[in-house]
Amino acid sequence: MPTTALLTLRRFSAANAERHDMEYPENIEWDGKDWALVIADSVGAICRLTREWEDLDDEESGELYDEIGDAVVLLDQLCTEIGGSLDQVLARRFNDKSKDLGSGIMLPVRP
Repeated sequence: MPTTALLTLRRFSAANAERHDMEYPENIEWDGKDWALVIADSVGAICRLTREWEDLDDEESGELYDEIGDAVVLLDQLCTEIGGSLDQVLARRFNDKSKDLGSGIMLPVRP
């Protein structure tokens, strides 16, 4: 499914769900706790890699990018598991923070 269109969170989530269901059928029955544990593992790796930020070499920077990507993929799976979507979770929290800050910058939220 190669495309030249820009990636959107909805397109990412749809592809993530499709790939997950095809490639990892044993995980389909995971619950929120299972997803939270693997998310914590990825975030822990991010923390480990950034502990000494100034000393990151190119290889470690690549590992950091990989772990950030893994965390986002897993967070998207958790959102799907609880019946939500990553784009809506992000938009709602962004808007909540904008209100707290008195900012007029808001994102559209689907009903």
